[in-house]
Amino acid sequence: MSVGRVDFARLYERLAEAEQALANEDSPARREAVLSARAQALARPRAEAAQLSLTVMAFTVAARRLAVPFSVLEQVVECRQLCALPRAPRGVLGALAVRTGVVPVLDLRVMLALPELPLADLQFVLVVSAGDERFGLAVEETHGAMGFEAHQLLPPPGPPFRAATTGGVLVLDVDRLGAA
Repeated sequence: MSVGRVDFARLYERLAEAEQALANEDSPARREAVLSARAQALARPRAEAAQLSLTVMAFTVAARRLAVPFSVLEQVVECRQLCALPRAPRGVLGALAVRTGVVPVLDLRVMLALPELPLADLQFVLVVSAGDERFGLAVEETHGAMGFEAHQLLPPPGPPFRAATTGGVLVLDVDRLGAA
């Protein structure tokens, strides 16, 4: 293997150019402006990527594949010891004590006009937040995290959905559910 010759004259020339550039950037304001521009340039692709993708917790209710964005999910708990709430609206199954307090649990089958199967089919509660409100969503099964790129997201079929996916998953708009 042969080693190429080093062009020391060109190397010293480039070193002098770099020193001159550093000398011209003496001003703290100039350095701050350059660093800020570099930071914005580096952050841009990540911010754009975050807007172009969606990570959700997928689940099943009445044989429908639904999901909520991970950004609103606080925890997933087993649907045990659900306490009935006398005179609660039909879409409220009851209340459940979770590690951060007591939350009302909504019945998505009622809220989305889906077939109402036995209560025993609801195995988990997804605790979500919508603004200052926290509540649970009773679900049959959880399917874990799913990520969708922008080209996989379709317009929602209407409220209370945020998006549909090419894979047939409907993503709930938790803010609209909480307002209902």
